Amino acid sequence: RNLQTLDLFANELHYGIIPDSLGHLSVLNSLWLGFNNLQGNIPSSFGNCKNLMLLNVSNNKLTGTSSPQLLEITTLSILLGLSDNLFSGSIPPKVGNLKTIIHLDISRNRFSGEIPTTLSACTGLEDLTMMGNSFSGKIPSSLISLEALKNLNLTQRLNLVTDVVSAIEYLHHHCLPPILDHDMIAHVSDFGLARFLSDHSLCIEPEAQSRAIGMKGTVSYAAQLIIFTKILAGDASMTGDVYSFGILLLEMFTRRRPTDNMFNDGLTLHGYAKMALPQKVMEIVDPSLLLDHENERIRIEECLVAVVRTGVFCSMESPSERIQMTDVVAKLCAAREIFTGRSI
Repeated sequence: RNLQTLDLFANELHYGIIPDSLGHLSVLNSLWLGFNNLQGNIPSSFGNCKNLMLLNVSNNKLTGTSSPQLLEITTLSILLGLSDNLFSGSIPPKVGNLKTIIHLDISRNRFSGEIPTTLSACTGLEDLTMMGNSFSGKIPSSLISLEALKNLNLTQRLNLVTDVVSAIEYLHHHCLPPILDHDMIAHVSDFGLARFLSDHSLCIEPEAQSRAIGMKGTVSYAAQLIIFTKILAGDASMTGDVYSFGILLLEMFTRRRPTDNMFNDGLTLHGYAKMALPQKVMEIVDPSLLLDHENERIRIEECLVAVVRTGVFCSMESPSERIQMTDVVAKLCAAREIFTGRSI
């Protein structure tokens, strides 16, 4: 009963269940159970662990809903890791009880429903990872208040936009029957996604269909809704999605929004980026992208020029002048390869 730390991480506890008795370790503060192929539910008795600061049960085969008792452990302040399991259902509003949690990872499960607005009460969050689920609805605007969330670095942004555009390209050209029809439009700028995706590590991106470019996973249409806040509307087309993605791309890499005060008298985000190509691109991109890369400026500049040029090609005023989504995938994969120095 006096045990404070229990580390059974990656111990090959194949196909066992989490014993209810662990919930009676009243002074336990750290519990590592990841990578063990454990099955069943998280015992409700865990709610008795009133000193628990860290719980990691990732990479198992756990099922059921997220235990409401877990979300009443207000001492959980370091990590709640539920990733790579089979949890399902919606995220309870009680998640807002974890006000001091730093790392929350519920990625790659079967969670569904809307993202609760109460997440904005978790003011200590520095990392929030929710990708690989089937959430629906919009990203709650209240999440803007999570000021502790860290910036996405250049690698993370490149991976994010490549995953997203690969998912859209799959929906447009490879999904049979097509999920995305001509009555679906993506309003990517309504939320000011540069604020979410450039200022914060809000990782809710869908995983792209496995293809020759080496992306892994499956397209989650609901996750796609989260990124693009899709709304039923008329007069939409594939070229509309290309345009919307292009604006998203420019937002993320310039940290500018189309509604910023600087864009007036005919100047648009598209025009601002186009005028900077290629010599002045480094003057308009988010300065935080250049941190820790002082010795790689030539390679970084080549990569960012390619990204900004792709955003401009996507957001041309005339639909006939916009490039195809398949070409967008190829260009962003090439840009990422320039940065990483290896083929993806």
